[in-house]
Amino acid sequence: MCDSKQKSVSELQYSVIYEKDQSSSSFRIKNTNGFKYVNCHKIKKIGNGTYGTVYLVKVHDPETNQNEIKVVKEFSFGEPIQVSKSNFYVEPINEYTLTEMDVLTKMNHINLLTIDKVCITPVGKWCAMMDYMDGDLTRLINLNYFAENQMNCIQSIMKQIIEATIYLVQQGYMHRDIKLENILFRDLSNSDKSNWPSPTCPYLIKLADFNLCTRVLGSSNKVQKLGTLVQTLNYRSIEILLGHEQYNGSIDTWSIGCVFIQLIKLVLKVNNIHASDSMFKEFLNCLYANDELEQTLNIFYLLGTPTNEQWPEFTKSKYYFPQMPRYEKNDVLINKYIKPSIGEKGLDLLFLMLEYDPYKRPPLYLLNKHPYFT
Repeated sequence: MCDSKQKSVSELQYSVIYEKDQSSSSFRIKNTNGFKYVNCHKIKKIGNGTYGTVYLVKVHDPETNQNEIKVVKEFSFGEPIQVSKSNFYVEPINEYTLTEMDVLTKMNHINLLTIDKVCITPVGKWCAMMDYMDGDLTRLINLNYFAENQMNCIQSIMKQIIEATIYLVQQGYMHRDIKLENILFRDLSNSDKSNWPSPTCPYLIKLADFNLCTRVLGSSNKVQKLGTLVQTLNYRSIEILLGHEQYNGSIDTWSIGCVFIQLIKLVLKVNNIHASDSMFKEFLNCLYANDELEQTLNIFYLLGTPTNEQWPEFTKSKYYFPQMPRYEKNDVLINKYIKPSIGEKGLDLLFLMLEYDPYKRPPLYLLNKHPYFT
């Protein structure tokens, strides 16, 4: 292990364990001799996560003599341990981070935030090097171009999210934590329009954060018995909220539908045209909850309590109870706040994504052909 005092804190030499486009995608350290090194100058810290810190860095590759601006996520797991029969020390890595790095080094899609390099820092920390992005979707609504082209941009963003998730399905994975904060963007408004994702939207979208990603066994429609501590509460599918431990990739479809609604909510708040509208607060309250029961009842209040015809398994759910309120679909809120924002076609797409019965939710490749996108 290198002595971290040999260089300044902001400029360090990282050992490259994996590099994109190389033949091997293994993270096992089989030989610590002859590693490639890159020099990293930390520009600033841009975030903290559960298991590490994120930095904006300038990377110099001595082999190509090129400099790039990248994002490096340094993980912290504890004291470094010695790799067998070597003088190389690394921190032990947890299964969630290993899963994320394993997934992202195997993926190659323009709408996924994949890893360029996996490195070890001089003090034995694992780190992942990725493309720099401008922010997540919660920040996008404040940009000038988005403010002037909101609906066209939302349409493009939704299509890019769906295409990223289709690719994941094709590779045999479900994400299980799709939300605004895990969807990043790069603003291409100052570049040639030929580089834009669509003629009317300059924002390139990348789905990120694959800690909860898991393999799909067989078809994405095949249910598996999996953990229910997945998906952020306000994006959690109705079947998981009600305790179903067997589910399939359609839980990601539900989350994308929630992203759709959350984008509409943010746009309406920024536009500020409903600030004095008493019903608007009622609408906003439907989109936020503090616990699973509140979230479940919020969904029922907006979309209506499911009937046996809509979802035969509803009354067999683990957390179902006969005293649950029986709501009709709230057409007043839907027609006042959602439909004007996305139109009839957008509303139809949204309802398909938020179909109560997981088996009735159309596969994403069909939703990608929905008239809303034409």
